[in-house]
Amino acid sequence: MRKKNVGIMSVTVLVLLAAITIWMSVTKNESSEPLDEIAQTEEKPNEVSSSNINYEFDTKYEDETWDDSTAKHITLNGNSTSIEGQGISQVGNTLRIQKAGDYVFTGTSTNLQIHVNVQDTETVRIILNGVTMTHASSAIVYSENADNTVITLAKNTTNTLSDGDTYTGMNEKEEPSATIFSNDDLIFNGSGELVLKGNFKNGIQTDDDLVIMDGKYQIHAKNDGIKGKDSVAIKQGSFMITADGDGIQASNATDTSKGWLYIKDATVDINALGDGLQAETHLQIDAGNYKIVTLENTTDSSNKGLKASASLTVNGGYFELTTVDDSIHSNGNVTINNGTYLINTEDDGMHADNALVINGGTIHVQSSYEGLEGAQVTINDGIISIVAQDDGINSAGGNDVQEEQGRRMDHFASRGDYPIQINGGTITVNANGDGIDANGNLEINGGDITVFGPTQGGNGYLDYDGVASITSGTLFASGTSDMMQGMSEDSSQASFALVLDQRYSAQSLLEIKDDNGNLLFSKEVMKDFNAFIYSGSNLNVGDTVHVSVNGSEVSSITLNSVMTNVSQNGQNVPMNQGPQGDRNQGGQRPGEQKPRM
Repeated sequence: MRKKNVGIMSVTVLVLLAAITIWMSVTKNESSEPLDEIAQTEEKPNEVSSSNINYEFDTKYEDETWDDSTAKHITLNGNSTSIEGQGISQVGNTLRIQKAGDYVFTGTSTNLQIHVNVQDTETVRIILNGVTMTHASSAIVYSENADNTVITLAKNTTNTLSDGDTYTGMNEKEEPSATIFSNDDLIFNGSGELVLKGNFKNGIQTDDDLVIMDGKYQIHAKNDGIKGKDSVAIKQGSFMITADGDGIQASNATDTSKGWLYIKDATVDINALGDGLQAETHLQIDAGNYKIVTLENTTDSSNKGLKASASLTVNGGYFELTTVDDSIHSNGNVTINNGTYLINTEDDGMHADNALVINGGTIHVQSSYEGLEGAQVTINDGIISIVAQDDGINSAGGNDVQEEQGRRMDHFASRGDYPIQINGGTITVNANGDGIDANGNLEINGGDITVFGPTQGGNGYLDYDGVASITSGTLFASGTSDMMQGMSEDSSQASFALVLDQRYSAQSLLEIKDDNGNLLFSKEVMKDFNAFIYSGSNLNVGDTVHVSVNGSEVSSITLNSVMTNVSQNGQNVPMNQGPQGDRNQGGQRPGEQKPRM
C-alpha cells in the first residue's frame, strides 16, 4: 500500500516526506487507551534536500511500555499457542492478526508465522517479550497490509528469530523475502535485543519506510541485513550485522524523494560482501560509532563502506572503515562536516563524482589507492593525513579506461576544469603518485600542507593543469624533481622551489633560515627527495634564504619574484618542465598514455 503524501518543490529543491506519526504505544497510566482506539494524528513533514536530511523522530516511538489489561497475550509452545484476547487466531501454522492493537509474544515456536493483515488505516504493534522462533520455509513476521507495523523489543529480553534457506508459498512479487518482512511502514522500538538470522535472503525488510529507535540487533543475512525501500531512519541502537549483500540499504532508485538513509547516534558494526551503508539517493550520518568491513564478493560487485547515489553528508561520528572499494563514495557530492575517520581501502578513501567538501574533522587515510578524489575538492578545515599508492588528493578530470591493479573504474567526464581549493586545515600527504593532482587550478588560501611525494619518475609532488596560486598558509612538498611544478605568478604569497644536486634519504632534516640565521622552517622529510617547494607567510620577495640538509648548507637563494624556482647552484629551472625536459608548459606529459586518475 502506498499512502504517503509526497510533494516536490522544484524551486527550493526540497522534497516533503510525510512523517509517520501514528500513536504507537500505550502507557500504563489510567489515561492510556488501547492502540486500536487512537485516531491518526496530523502528519508532520520532514525535509530532504540535495545535501541535508532534516528528519525528526517522533518521541512517541521511544515508549516501549504497554497496557497488560488491553494487550493480547500469545504464549508460544512449539507449533501451538495459547492466546488471550481478540484480534488474533491460529490457522494451521499461521498466527493471523486481523485487528489493530498490541500483541505480546512470549515462548518458543517452530514453523509458526506471525501474519498481519489489517485495514490500511490500522496500526499493529508486535511486542517480542522473550521469544525464540524458527521457521523452515518462510518469514517469521510477515506484514501483508497495515498502516504501520510496530515491533517492540521488550526491555531486558533477548528475542531470537531464524528462517529457513528456502521459502515456499511466496506471492507473485516473490514476497516475503526476509525474516521480518513488511509491505508497509515498519517501526522498531524498545531497549531489548533481537538476534536474527536471514538464511533465505534479507534480515529485516520493508517495501515502504523503516524506522528504528533504540534496541540491540545481531543480524546475519544471506543478502542484505536491513533493507528499507523508501527510506531508513535509525536513532541510537546497537547493530552487529554480517551480510552477504549490503549491511543497511535504502533501495528506491526510481523516486528521487525516496531511497534515503539517515542514522543518528547509533553504534554500527558491519561485515559485508556488498556495501556497508548504501542509499540510492541521500545518506546522512549525525554522530555515532561505525566499524565497517567490506570483503570482495565478485570483481563487478560494489564493496564500499558508505555509499550514496545523490549526496552523502557526515556531521560527526567515529568511523573505522576497511574496504576493498571506496570507503566513502557518492555519485554526487560528499560533505564532511566533522567526525573521526580511520580508513584503510584498496581504492579511494573518499570519492565524489561531483564535489568533495571537507569542513572539519580528523581524517586518517592509513592506506589507499588514492586518498581524496572528486571532480572538485575543497578543504576548509580539519586534520587530514593520507597514505596513497597513487595520488594523495586528486580532482580527476579523466576517464579510467581500464581497471588498474584490480581497482574499479571511476566515472569522470573528459578533461575539463577540475579544481582543488584548500582554505584551511592541517594536511599531510604521503603519495607514490602525485601528491596533489588538480586537473584544473590549484588554489591555496590557508592551512598547513605537507606533501611527501613520489621518489620515482612519472609523477610529481604537485601536479596541475591550470594555475597554482597561494595567498596564505604554509606549503611544503618534497619528492623527485621529475615532472615537478612550482606555484604560479598570480600568487600573492612568495614561494620557492629548489632542485638539489643529489638525492637525500628519508628522515633527512631540512632547514630554511633567513640571512640573520633565524629558523623559518624545519622538517624531517619522511621519504627520499631531491627537490622541494616551500611557501609561508615568513617569505617575502627580496629575501635571501639559506637551505640546509642534515646541518650542512646546500644553497642560498634570493627571492627575486613571488615565485622563485632554481637549482642548487642558483640557475633558474622552468617548473612546468623538469630538469629532463619531460613536461611541457601546459603541464601535459608528452605521449602520456596513462589515464588521469
